[in-house]
Amino acid sequence: MFTGRPIKFQVTPKQRQSGIYLRLVLPQLTIVALTILGMLWCIYRFAVGQLENPWLYLLNGLWAVYNVSLFWVIIRAAIWQPKSTS
Repeated sequence: MFTGRPIKFQVTPKQRQSGIYLRLVLPQLTIVALTILGMLWCIYRFAVGQLENPWLYLLNGLWAVYNVSLFWVIIRAAIWQPKSTS
């Protein structure tokens, strides 16, 4: 626009692409796995009586469940497959 040259427009394909794109959500999968491991570690520490303030860890655990549920939506979108029209 600023140089006065015409802008080339590339048309994107309009057909659906099939496949599972887990490699695109690898960071989210990693965060979910680490969060679940952290929650399991806190449950273990609670079971053996090593937590000084369990209510603080409960609040943190609820926040972790919320975060995992948000990431899960992204992960499900990566593995979603359109229904076949056959």
